[in-house]
Amino acid sequence: MYRHTLRNTIVSGTFTLPVMLGLTAVGWLSWQLYDAAAWGSFCMAVVTAYCLMELNNGFALMRMRTRMVSTSFLFLLLLFPAYRQFDLTLSCSLSLVVSYFMLFNSYQAYRPEGYIFYAFLCVGLGSLAFPPLLAVAPTFYVSMLLFLRSLTLRSCVAGLLGLALPYWVVLAVKLWSDGAVTMPDPAAWPGLCNPADYAAVSTTQWVGGGMVAFYSLLALVHLSRNALTEKIRTRMLLATVAAVEVVLLLLWAVMPARFDVCLHLLIANGSILIAHYFSHGRGRLFDLWFNLTLLLLIGLGLLNHLNPG
Repeated sequence: MYRHTLRNTIVSGTFTLPVMLGLTAVGWLSWQLYDAAAWGSFCMAVVTAYCLMELNNGFALMRMRTRMVSTSFLFLLLLFPAYRQFDLTLSCSLSLVVSYFMLFNSYQAYRPEGYIFYAFLCVGLGSLAFPPLLAVAPTFYVSMLLFLRSLTLRSCVAGLLGLALPYWVVLAVKLWSDGAVTMPDPAAWPGLCNPADYAAVSTTQWVGGGMVAFYSLLALVHLSRNALTEKIRTRMLLATVAAVEVVLLLLWAVMPARFDVCLHLLIANGSILIAHYFSHGRGRLFDLWFNLTLLLLIGLGLLNHLNPG
């Protein structure tokens, strides 16, 4: 029986996403209206949110009509003022989301090579800005074998070609320009080749990242316990997202020096799982838990804005 609660209103509301988009625009741009970097990061966030909405619509990741995936992404992103400045690493989240369009289309496809090539091409492009994103590639292969049933010799080779193509292009441009263009250097990335330095992570970063990780893990547990209520196809697609989320959590754990980039990826990928968790929970206690979560996250946002360090 449907009950008019705050959670149901937000989850199924027609104006939830437009209101969230308006709040994001005000919070993002009101104090930096003439800052090109802020506009660049805002446009990147909006494009990523739109892609998440289309991903949800195109593959029916939710059992109800809802805009919670995009809303959750914008809401979580708004809590962290560090993303107000444009950085090429922000494109990694967009690359990951776009890669899902291709990867999901390969589900039990007769000839999945084309989809797989473009999925891995997106990961390769994102890795030019953030090389550790390559860690997602093995997870895609595992998902193709266990969940998507699209792993063949041809699709395996297609994935490798798609992953390598951006680096071939960069190498060709580098040779043509007599070395003026440099290849990504893994040794230059803090935390990638050196031991993790957790002392470099501030208290607000620990709290913020910890809460995102906590709700991501809650969503993973909820999904595992309620997977049988989903259609088989939806279950396999969500399992793929869950596998990537685990890899991103591990990546964040071993690379605290790249906290901002890893957290952005966690938010983009985890918003699918978190939206599923809060959209499909049941009971009065769950409604109270949603209200408490909303208060906690708003408090986290205020804390981050008052103490952005």
